[in-house]
Formats: sequence, structure tokens, C-alpha cells
Amino acid sequence: MKSSRGSATVEFVLLVPLLYLAVAFVMAAGRVVDTSMAARSASESAARASSIVSRQRMIGVGESTAMTILQRDENCRLPRVRVVVTGNDGSMMVKVTSTCLIDARGLSSILPVLHSVSSTSTEVVDVFTFR
Repeated sequence: MKSSRGSATVEFVLLVPLLYLAVAFVMAAGRVVDTSMAARSASESAARASSIVSRQRMIGVGESTAMTILQRDENCRLPRVRVVVTGNDGSMMVKVTSTCLIDARGLSSILPVLHSVSSTSTEVVDVFTFR
């Protein structure tokens, strides 16, 4: 009887670190996916919002829309947004890039270095709306 109890203890001691790593990996993957989705949503919404306002307001509207979405995500640290308007009055495009650093608190064994995610979205500007 004692030998089976000892082998169960050894098996438990060997499996606990593997289970911990598996749980930590799933949590890290969840944070990466969550932050990626927030960056994608921010860049798409900001590009859409920028494309329907006047040229003078495009950059401001794009930045504020994206920052609002990124700041709501608890795993996004140091959010950055870049809005670029290209083209002339005949055909214009808005390109929004959203970037976040993934919060690795509690997951330093899996994510020892800060990783960043980025998403870019481009929209054609409706130039006839403000003529």
C-alpha cells in the first residue's frame, strides 16, 4: 500500500508544473487574442468614423475613437494610434494603425518580454458628403 501512495505523490509532483504551464499558456494566449481583437476593433472603427467626417476633423476623430476602444481593454498597455490621410479631393483614404503592449502581469514565465499587437485598417473617404 505504501509504495502506491508514494508513486501517486511522485506523479502528482511531476504533473503539477506541467498543469501550471498549461494554464498559464492558455491565459497568455487569451490575453494575446483579446488584445489583438481590441486593436482590430479600434482601427476598424476609427477608420470608419474618420471616413465620414470633414477633412479637418479626420485625424482627431480617428485618434479619439481608437483610443476610447483601446483604453477600455484591460490588457492593453501604452496604446498608440496613428491616423494617416492620403489622396486629394477626388479620392482620399484614411489609414488607422492601432498598437498595444500586452499586459503580462502574472504571466512573466510565459510572456517574459512585453509583446505588442498591431492592427491596420483603411477606409475610402466619402468625398461627396462635404462638398
